[in-house]
Amino acid sequence: ALSILFSAGTIESASYDHLRIYNGPDNSAPLLFEHTITQQEDLTGYQFTASSGEIYMEMSSDPSVSCSSGSQIEWAWQVGCLDCTPPQATFAINTDCDAQNFTIDVDVSVLGSDSTLAITNDYDSTMTVTATDTGVYTVGPFPITTEVNLTLVNDTNNLCSLHSPVLTNPLCPTFVNCGD
Repeated sequence: ALSILFSAGTIESASYDHLRIYNGPDNSAPLLFEHTITQQEDLTGYQFTASSGEIYMEMSSDPSVSCSSGSQIEWAWQVGCLDCTPPQATFAINTDCDAQNFTIDVDVSVLGSDSTLAITNDYDSTMTVTATDTGVYTVGPFPITTEVNLTLVNDTNNLCSLHSPVLTNPLCPTFVNCGD
């Protein structure tokens, strides 16, 4: 298998710029990723694994809003063969509106080839949680509206680490007393 990991880069709204990544030798292979959001998207931390052993990436753009104009961040990525198995996990947000914070439950279904995973976050490096088995691990708390990226770190090969999407809590309700 091959894996691609973006360490930097943004892309303009899908209304103007298009990016697709495929699990195979051309654009008839199964789709791994398609940029569809109608706002700028930060590709940093995005990782895709092609089980076929081939990755095909295609990008089309209009002539405006580019790295050279200073409107976007240049892409940087790493592609490598996997000599390891990435972990698998899902992420669930638990909001505590009374305390004005949230935690994230990381449900590790597969540890992968690393028997011990550090679950790190980009908000507070002291909140690292260690996973040594499958199951649910709770990370946090984080202040409401904080955007958090989690990483399940495979310390033998970074391409076998699992990176979460940006995680944040849903809005807490604001109660307004309108009188009688």
